[in-house]
Amino acid sequence: MFKAGFAAVDLTVSVGKGNLEKIQDKAFAAVEINDHAASLEAAFLTARRAEKDFLLRMDEKYVTRHNEIQDLVASEGKKLLELVSSDAEITEQAKKFQAGFDDYSAQFDTVVALQTEVGLNEKIGLLGDLRAAVHGVEEIINAQNQDRLKVLMLMMRRHEKDFLARKDPKYIDDIKKRGEEFKLALSTSGLDYAVQQKISGLMKTYQDSFYNMATKYGELDTAIGLLSDKYAAAEPFIDKVDELASQRKDDALKAYDVSAARITAMTTGLMFGIAIIVVLAALFLSRMITGGLSTLGTRMTSLSQGETDESIPFLDTTGSLRPMAEAMNIFKENLIKNRQMEAEQRAAQREERAKRISDLARGFESDIEALMASLNGATSEMQTVSQSLTP
Repeated sequence: MFKAGFAAVDLTVSVGKGNLEKIQDKAFAAVEINDHAASLEAAFLTARRAEKDFLLRMDEKYVTRHNEIQDLVASEGKKLLELVSSDAEITEQAKKFQAGFDDYSAQFDTVVALQTEVGLNEKIGLLGDLRAAVHGVEEIINAQNQDRLKVLMLMMRRHEKDFLARKDPKYIDDIKKRGEEFKLALSTSGLDYAVQQKISGLMKTYQDSFYNMATKYGELDTAIGLLSDKYAAAEPFIDKVDELASQRKDDALKAYDVSAARITAMTTGLMFGIAIIVVLAALFLSRMITGGLSTLGTRMTSLSQGETDESIPFLDTTGSLRPMAEAMNIFKENLIKNRQMEAEQRAAQREERAKRISDLARGFESDIEALMASLNGATSEMQTVSQSLTP
């Protein structure tokens, strides 16, 4: 009965364990999906950080960093799509995010190309051309002591700096006005024609570079705005992927906990049932043993009082009382043997006593006879003496 109960418990645990392992596998898969979704979201945010660092510091290392993140997003996105192939909702959102991120990355490359064309610093690109031209002009007018031209050049440089700082189109008009004034002042400066031609060529390069740069800055601002829009367009999809992945993970872990609790409850219930059966069986056996012990105790009492006629109970059983009954039976047999030995000893003692009494009686008779014979002899002598003394 107990074996059957424990077998039922074992079967329940085995079946439950199999189901629990399946649910556990699903939970592990959900956790892995959630991890990849979190990695994607973190990479997406890191790409945004690299973008901002590039626009702020104009350092190509942030472009390299952004490219590395693009590769990471592609790798993590591929892994995620493989894991969620059976989940249509997450798959749809992940694909939309990947497409959105690709658009964002392509737009970032456009921004980098425009910024590189403008110049990552004042020594390269359009900024470099502008700087080289204006330095050439300044060098000549400084050498020619042309204060009016120098003032107009400084005013144009001020408008240039204001534009670079504020990107306000009015500074473009201001530079055009100062350029016209500079051209007029140059024509009336009294400088040699060749010098004027050289300065005019450098000024044209400066102004063309500035206007070109201003145009590119307009394109760059538009491109940066579009870059932010594309980032914002991709963001809801990765948020949804992360939300769904977290939900799947929570549901899977909850299902695991519920299943584990159910198996624990079933196992506990079976064990409790077996425990009740064991207790009831123990009570039943206890009563049987207690009754048997009482019977054996009564029989032991009668044996101690010398009663050996009655048989010993439970000798024919196979239970736990049989060893006690066999021990009592040995006690009974020894008691009977001791009684027989005592009877034999008493019989031998009586026989020996009778023999001693008989021997004493015979010895006494012999002594009496010898005494009587001695008395008879003395009597005869006395009679003889008496007769001899009689006259």
